Amino acid sequence: MNNNLISLNGLNGNYTFDPFDQTSLLGKGGTGNVFKGENVNTKEKVAIKVLFNSLTQDPGILKRLEVESSLKFEHPNIIKVLDFVHNKTTNIYHLITEFLDGETLDKVISSNQSSGITMPFSEVNRIGLSVARALEVLHNNSPQIIHRDVKPSNIIVCKNGDVKLMDLGIAKVVEVNDTTKQITSVGAIIGTYHYLSPEQIQNGSGVNLAPSSDLYSLGITLYECLTNKPPFDGNTEYELFQQHLNEKLPSNNAIEKKMYVFLLNATAKKSDHRYASASAFMNDLEKVDNPILKISLIYDKKRIIKKATLIGVVLLFIISIGFISWKKINENKINALCGSTEKSLTLNPRNVDSIKKLLLPFKIAVEDEQQKLDQ
Repeated sequence: MNNNLISLNGLNGNYTFDPFDQTSLLGKGGTGNVFKGENVNTKEKVAIKVLFNSLTQDPGILKRLEVESSLKFEHPNIIKVLDFVHNKTTNIYHLITEFLDGETLDKVISSNQSSGITMPFSEVNRIGLSVARALEVLHNNSPQIIHRDVKPSNIIVCKNGDVKLMDLGIAKVVEVNDTTKQITSVGAIIGTYHYLSPEQIQNGSGVNLAPSSDLYSLGITLYECLTNKPPFDGNTEYELFQQHLNEKLPSNNAIEKKMYVFLLNATAKKSDHRYASASAFMNDLEKVDNPILKISLIYDKKRIIKKATLIGVVLLFIISIGFISWKKINENKINALCGSTEKSLTLNPRNVDSIKKLLLPFKIAVEDEQQKLDQ
């Protein structure tokens, strides 16, 4: 009989694990240590995260973890959350998930780096599509869920080939009426610095985040898969933040041109220059290894649309002036034929003011479009 076994009684089952057995330790993270355990009722293996007391004493963090335990998805690319158990005797909280036999992506990358190899594009593509499918489910959920911490250590590559997204503990749940459940302190930056989107740095993770923020983090992750290192790696947090905010994604010989264009779209500084949805992200990622299909920069597409709009406004402006001038000339000709000597081809000040008022909306539209192009 193992006297070190700890028993947990949850809403969805009863579980046991031995925290003193080092062979059962699956990993250590920022929120707690994960052990291999067992569902006593089904005899199935489970993963049990023993959450640090220092974290669960914070009501905000505890609320986030409770939110994670309530987010149950039946999807092949999202880890299945089974239970959330509070051991009242020890006052320790436990998050119970399905047991996955595999390695987290950060360990895979580290192993590749030690061996002097990089991940084949086919595998990077498979991992990217798998995680994007998981994000699509979260983003299309009602209420919408923004993960906020997509990174290699939160992605597991299973021995059976499955790829799963883990750790929804800092997810932002967006209600249908666009209000956000306050599960983080106002303005707090939540996430891992190497993978933060610019808007997470600027605004904090609790506000104004869209699916494109998660897709930025996934783009950074895929870059690291291909090169064995993240694209931005400042010596200080401030330097790292400035790189995310201002520096273009560096090119690398390990990344072929078409994939680099895809990653530029995924990691653009402005969120509206990125893929707006996981579906759009996947659509372009699937084009990368197809020699026939092209990938264009979203930024360039938007500039073309803006330029076309500007040209249209200018043409409308010119046509309007021409029409008004033509109309006035013809009115004067008619007046002349009718014997009027009081009319002339010169517009009086009152008519000039009227024309200016008429053309004012076009002038404002042109200036507005020019300002947008200059941004």
